[in-house]
Amino acid sequence: MTFDPQKDKAPDIFKAILWELQKKNRVIGSVVVDGQEVFNHQEEYVGQRLEDIKEIVVKSGTREELARENMDLIAHHLEGISAHLPVIGRDFRGGITQEGWADFEGVVNSLIFIEKAIIDIFEMVKKADKKVMTEKWGEVVKEYQKLNPLLKDLEELLDYNRFEESGNLVDQKMKEILDHVIRMIDRV
Repeated sequence: MTFDPQKDKAPDIFKAILWELQKKNRVIGSVVVDGQEVFNHQEEYVGQRLEDIKEIVVKSGTREELARENMDLIAHHLEGISAHLPVIGRDFRGGITQEGWADFEGVVNSLIFIEKAIIDIFEMVKKADKKVMTEKWGEVVKEYQKLNPLLKDLEELLDYNRFEESGNLVDQKMKEILDHVIRMIDRV
């Protein structure tokens, strides 16, 4: 497909691309813009650079392929977070520093981002019409969302400077949930 950056805007370009992919029951996996692979916010990325772009290559896949690829990415990130939780727990018990607090906030922000990604994957597997995969991933979503009340409990413990209990919650209960989610992802 050829587009004119003087006339065509990013939303129009992506609308045309999605139309062609939909006819083949495929979705965008990633977009390569002048050799740079872009996985997220592709339309925004293209829109900001449209007049300078020479080539856009769209890598596509089925919804199932893309979901599985994203599942692997999620599992990889969760493994890193899980391995790091004992360090955060130890920081809490030892009197958390400003650096340790920033580290913990980074983990929480990552967990929030991952929750959104997990839900997006669930929607993707539902659209892929893969019943067993949808059921198994639905269980992953339920297990992962057990972190939400745990994070509220952690916030309350921290409000009352109960650092020993906070540390135990992080490196035992949070780690247990994440490790279970990782094992569940491996079985999807």
